[in-house]
Amino acid sequence: MTTALLALALLSVKFQGPAQELLDLSEDEQWVLARGRRIVNCKAGNGKCAIPLLAVYSAATGKQASNWEGEESTTVNAARFLAGNAVHAVVSVKPSGATLLHWDWKAGTKAQSAQALPSGWPYCILEDSGTVLIGGDRFAVVRDGKTTALLPSTGMSRPQWNFEFECRHWRRASSILAATAKPSVGLSWVDLSGGPAIPCANPAENIHNYAISDDGTLLAIITGQPGPVDDDRTVMAPDYKVFLEVREATANCKLLRRLELNFPEQPKRDRLLLAPKNEYWANARLRRDFSRPIAISPDNQTIALGYGIRTGDIYSDSIAHFALYSLETGKRLGAVTADRFKNNLALALFKYQDNILTAFAPLGQTLRFTRDGKTVYGSSNRLYRWPVAQFTEP
Repeated sequence: MTTALLALALLSVKFQGPAQELLDLSEDEQWVLARGRRIVNCKAGNGKCAIPLLAVYSAATGKQASNWEGEESTTVNAARFLAGNAVHAVVSVKPSGATLLHWDWKAGTKAQSAQALPSGWPYCILEDSGTVLIGGDRFAVVRDGKTTALLPSTGMSRPQWNFEFECRHWRRASSILAATAKPSVGLSWVDLSGGPAIPCANPAENIHNYAISDDGTLLAIITGQPGPVDDDRTVMAPDYKVFLEVREATANCKLLRRLELNFPEQPKRDRLLLAPKNEYWANARLRRDFSRPIAISPDNQTIALGYGIRTGDIYSDSIAHFALYSLETGKRLGAVTADRFKNNLALALFKYQDNILTAFAPLGQTLRFTRDGKTVYGSSNRLYRWPVAQFTEP
């Protein structure tokens, strides 16, 4: 290996430890916040239980610096760094509901608010004050113990299911860009102070995800259009077209350009040896994972997105990819491969965390560029840091 390649390889980090889903970077970008779970024997002795975890890692070394563990009955819904050494997290506790956790990760101290947050899902933490945004059929903001109901123009919807809020990428000034329904899923600016919502965009295709640039000037929307042979609910067949809409992040969301995105994976129709009538798409993008995490580079030139590939039939492996595309031309600039998710029916009977069927390649919701645009953080089965120069075709 040449000296240049060796130096490049050393910049790529796979973080160690049980908490693996990327949540946030500290303001100085020296620390990384992640969440995960630890599988233990349930206290009641009735099988296995998951203990929620939060962990802070050194961005430079990938080593864990501090961690917090919850109880069997708790779930970490959202978390972020605040000023100083503070981490705020929304923690659901059964059956009492969700509360706000204050954790000083350096000192190791923690405190949990006595007041329960209004019920809803998902949650996110908006800013340094620890303000919490709650989703569901309607939005609500909880600030200093006071709840303000927001007024979207229509009922709130989440594109492509299973999404949490990505507050950092969906917010501009005092508004959050929300996916709203009726008659079809579109996007609207929802005023965080409770004012009227303003319609933004209503793409003709399905909305997979969207992001606002760090400077608040640009909006990128990933959409998809099923084709005539797109008959599998789990994967995207060859005729499923994917588009990138680049818009101004203004009240009317003016469309600047609409670009089709290409992928090197070529799905093929295959069949099981012992059941030749049961055809399936192999080497195809998994619907549930496309495109779960996305981010715009600080110079507004590139968009990063994550997606999963199913290698064969429903009992095959799945692979997590992260790719870069030009926001100007839609050209694919390169990709990296993160984790391969093994399908093993025998192991699944004995291991709590293994999937019997490969319906998805779990991808973390958050994807982040560093401020200089030279590094990308993301997560699938583990937490990773990649130099942008490492994004070549996997």
